[in-house]
Amino acid sequence: MLRGEPLVGGLELAFAPGLHPRGPEHLARLLDPRWHLVVTNVPATLARAAQDPAYGLASDDAEGREAALADVRALREEVARLDRPVLAVELHSAPGRARAVSSAEAFAHSLEQIARWPWGRTRLVVEHADAFRPGQEPQKGYLPLAEEVRAVARATGSTGVPIRHTVNWGRSAIETRSADGPEEHVAELAGAGQLTGLMFSGAASAPSARGAAWQDVHLPLDVDEPTSLLTRDRMERTLALAGDVLYLGVKVGSAPHEEGLARFDASRSALRVLDGLVAASAG
Repeated sequence: MLRGEPLVGGLELAFAPGLHPRGPEHLARLLDPRWHLVVTNVPATLARAAQDPAYGLASDDAEGREAALADVRALREEVARLDRPVLAVELHSAPGRARAVSSAEAFAHSLEQIARWPWGRTRLVVEHADAFRPGQEPQKGYLPLAEEVRAVARATGSTGVPIRHTVNWGRSAIETRSADGPEEHVAELAGAGQLTGLMFSGAASAPSARGAAWQDVHLPLDVDEPTSLLTRDRMERTLALAGDVLYLGVKVGSAPHEEGLARFDASRSALRVLDGLVAASAG
């Protein structure tokens, strides 16, 4: 179905760990060779952290950090076996600070090691998740953006590998408890020439059929989910602030009652809006 959808020009592939239960070679046969691909490490990070709160690339716990590095090494090997061009690999500054100790220094050390591995033309990017804020229930609670920027700058400077950043609209809104937060994060990174990717997911300050308030459940646009803070105007403003980036996309979850092809309807709706905005800005 996705191969015949003209709005789909690529996919974000989840490393969970592993890209596919039957291996990356099998996955490669399912992918349209024309698609652009990005790989995210967040599913594996969340799964491992559920077993070990100290797990993560930014962990001050040596064993937790080494375990995260081993998983990124396995991710790199699977990307190589996929035998398809991958634009970027998205890394994350776990662990959550509500449960473990993390630092920009530990994260920079991990990024330095990872950057020295052979990645070919695949870019390394740090996807900002909601950061830990005292007195606020986090979804992930990773490093603040400023600390991620510092870690990336150090790793880039010491290795010469241009690591960059990507923003997920919904996760920045969840962190800041505001629809203004994503624009602030995008403006900061784009203004410094550090923004490489932008993904649009919605978030809500009130409960919906998809989850409680401020949950990271990838809400669609407000036209498809009235509680969502993500509107066409917000998307347009964020795109204008982002400028030219390597990749753009939408990340939309389905409602519990949706089945079959209907699960893709809200994603298609968001893609239509994004496609129209990109075309208008280019014209």
